[in-house]
Amino acid sequence: MTAEAGRVAVRTVLDTGAGQDGLVRRLVEVSPGARFEEAAGPGGELWFVIAGQGELACGDLPVMPVQPDTGVWLPPGSRYSLSAGAADALRLDSVCLPAGPADAGGASGDAGVPRLSQLSDRPV
Repeated sequence: MTAEAGRVAVRTVLDTGAGQDGLVRRLVEVSPGARFEEAAGPGGELWFVIAGQGELACGDLPVMPVQPDTGVWLPPGSRYSLSAGAADALRLDSVCLPAGPADAGGASGDAGVPRLSQLSDRPV
């Protein structure tokens, strides 16, 4: 984990197994103006933005805005940088997924591309 230009707090809430066998749920808080850099877990990561606004950079893709009610899926092992806006801390719930058989090859051509969704855009 790398933090720059401010403070990043990562708190493990749940760890169901050692290494690649379990889920790890974390609460992440990136202080205003700070940046958090890391790599997704062996099965990828699922995020849900709780509060604040910021930007996600992943690989050579354009920077993607994140805000409350944004859901994010990061492919296994992908390096990312998450920056908080200047006004408020960015808080998210993060789940590192265990590796599985599907992670070895990927089912589609875009299997290595992060996906963002807005909860308000999804049917109940």
